[in-house]
Amino acid sequence: MKIFKNESLTEEVDLEKLDLGTLEAGVEKEFLFYLLNDSKAFLSGLDFSVDNKEIEIIKSPNTMLANGNDILKLKCMPRVDLREPIKANIKITGKEIFG
Repeated sequence: MKIFKNESLTEEVDLEKLDLGTLEAGVEKEFLFYLLNDSKAFLSGLDFSVDNKEIEIIKSPNTMLANGNDILKLKCMPRVDLREPIKANIKITGKEIFG
């Protein structure tokens, strides 16, 4: 599974070092990412989690076709102003079904 910033799938994002930039406290912003199942397996029972409490997963796929794509939508609203970018790790679990 790969994640990208753009729909043309040319700007790949590191799932373990997702950087959402800086936001003002109380300002809600949504982020849209593009997913690519780069395997030959059907993915089922997908579960997405993020390790930052200020980031919420709004939309994520439960399944993905082999070599298929979908979207991941996140929402972030920091409680305090930080001078550092908001960062997170995204964890994806699920089952690969070959056949």
